[in-house]
Amino acid sequence: MKRIVRELFSRADEARGPGRLCLMLDFDGTLSEMAPTPEAARFYPPARRALLRLSRLPGVTVALVSGRDVSDLRRKAGLTRAVYCGNHGLELPGFRLPAPVEASKRAFRRSCRPALRLLRGIKDRYPGAWIQAKRFSVTLHYRALPDKAAAAMAAELRKAARALSRMPGLRAVEGKKVLELRPRAAFHKGAACLLLLARRGGAGFYMGDDVTDEDAFRALRGRAVTVFVGPRGRPTAAAARVPDHRAAAALLGRILKAAGEEE
Repeated sequence: MKRIVRELFSRADEARGPGRLCLMLDFDGTLSEMAPTPEAARFYPPARRALLRLSRLPGVTVALVSGRDVSDLRRKAGLTRAVYCGNHGLELPGFRLPAPVEASKRAFRRSCRPALRLLRGIKDRYPGAWIQAKRFSVTLHYRALPDKAAAAMAAELRKAARALSRMPGLRAVEGKKVLELRPRAAFHKGAACLLLLARRGGAGFYMGDDVTDEDAFRALRGRAVTVFVGPRGRPTAAAARVPDHRAAAALLGRILKAAGEEE
């Protein structure tokens, strides 16, 4: 952790513009322990306390970058001075997204109904699976299934993903025991983070735990400190890693301490 903090503040010393730190973080599995359902997830208190204090420091931007809707993310986090980015970057209040991205979002909404019918047909064969429909994404969750049923469902969803990706405006993306449908536009957490970093300035930092966070790790390579939250066995494009949400909170505490010492 010392090496991560040292690199971040070395970058901060070289940063230009009014911003000093731009801290961008996933929520579920990074700032909260993974829960059976998104509603059951809770902000890990030490992480919340550190980010609350960091968000109040001059020159520090705290941005939460999630697959959740912004309204849901804001309600869960409750950080009044944070920037909220939802739906894997497609919902970024106060920022203008490229015109092709906005057009792709509209096409996605038109294709949602037939895609939902297909996913519901699969979901109904696996008790314990469920669907979460958001503004610009639809997610089928199956993390609550027993291992054998989860493996069978994953195989079925891989076949369905090919059919879904042929629907106008849709892209099917696999995650940790989820299949998610998103607009087809090549816009993701990484693209959103580059916009945030360009607008807010400062030394960039991104921490996340899921497959969708790999987009941010790749986009920010050489531009920010990137940290994967999870076990050593899983490959990642991040430059560093911590084992779990508790260690992630401890890292934020170290960043807070280092930033406070500079005040």
